[in-house]
Amino acid sequence: MKLLKVSAALCLILLMVSEIMVASQAARLKGLALGIRVFGNEFGEFYKA
Repeated sequence: MKLLKVSAALCLILLMVSEIMVASQAARLKGLALGIRVFGNEFGEFYKA
């Protein structure tokens, strides 16, 4: 019974860690896309002028 509780806790921890990793990866990608867009806008303004 104790082993079952331990394995359930480990599964929950792994799930939480993977959720956090996926969320941070998504945030990183969103930040990268935003950075590229901002850089593109700046470069576009510079290119026009």
